[in-house]
Amino acid sequence: MKDLQCAWLGEMGPQQGVVLSSRIRLARNLEGYPFPPSCRPGSLADVLTLITDRASQLPDYTVLDMNRVHPVEAHLLVERHLISPAFASSTRPRSLVLSPDSRIALMCNEEDHLRLQCLVPGLQFDQAWKQAAEVEGFLSQTLSFAFDEQFGYLTACPSNAGTGLRASAMLHLPGLAWINALENIFQQVSQLGLTVRGLYGEGTQSAGHLVQVSNQVTLGPSEEEIVAKINAVCEQIIQYECSARRQLISDQRLVVEDRCWRSLAILREARILESNEAMQHLSMLRLGVDLSLIPSIPIALLNEMLVRIRPAGLQMESGHELAPGERDVVRARLIRQMLADAQE
Repeated sequence: MKDLQCAWLGEMGPQQGVVLSSRIRLARNLEGYPFPPSCRPGSLADVLTLITDRASQLPDYTVLDMNRVHPVEAHLLVERHLISPAFASSTRPRSLVLSPDSRIALMCNEEDHLRLQCLVPGLQFDQAWKQAAEVEGFLSQTLSFAFDEQFGYLTACPSNAGTGLRASAMLHLPGLAWINALENIFQQVSQLGLTVRGLYGEGTQSAGHLVQVSNQVTLGPSEEEIVAKINAVCEQIIQYECSARRQLISDQRLVVEDRCWRSLAILREARILESNEAMQHLSMLRLGVDLSLIPSIPIALLNEMLVRIRPAGLQMESGHELAPGERDVVRARLIRQMLADAQE
């Protein structure tokens, strides 16, 4: 588990300065079984067996029994955006099925019998949809998913019925935050049938100017129409963000430089860094690197930092559980070391 890959690290996807990752998630339920919230443990176990037996036939995929996973390891999976917080804390019979590169993740017995996701770096919705559809097609060869001619795929929450598809992108928007334009952008997004959530999805908060934009409507439009729409909206948000950054450089270049370099100085020297403070400074550092104000620090390194400085990641690297104050010390030391290594 310590060496678990993060799906959006590695190769750099398009527009990764603003868009860290794109995700497609499909919600499915097996025909003839109650949805997990009202399904008895014995039936949930049967569902689990049916799905994992089929999924285990995917080449080199790994099946994890979540009831045997340590809470810190489960939290690590949340931090890697492979499972939801609710799935991590559930006590139902449940499993996670992972592809070798962790891009494909199947949550079995979350809110629905199956939550299949594909997570890729940058703005690559078409690629994520293609991979998710291929895996779903393989599973559906032997699994019968609950489907209605009028309502489409049936799900535990009516808001997911129809295609059962949620497409989301993780965006870094410090420029729009700086000029106080985020609220207006979010209102426009809402009017288009999309929603904005925090770093780990529904019910979570933004951190380091990172937000997730996703579709709300799953019933009516086709999968391809949903994917095309959110891709177009994200491209528009990227343009707004880039415009805000150009405006900042034109009007407040020295102020922007000062704030970015101050964040780098703190990250290089701090001995104690609380999580939210670290995320804020990393956001400013990332902005400085994107704007070529700060040289010699690759975006890939900053992406890796975002993954490694979270609480569970720090504890996994340390090999033991850490109290919050201890994590703040380890986080600061790790960031100092990573920045020092980048300068060598």
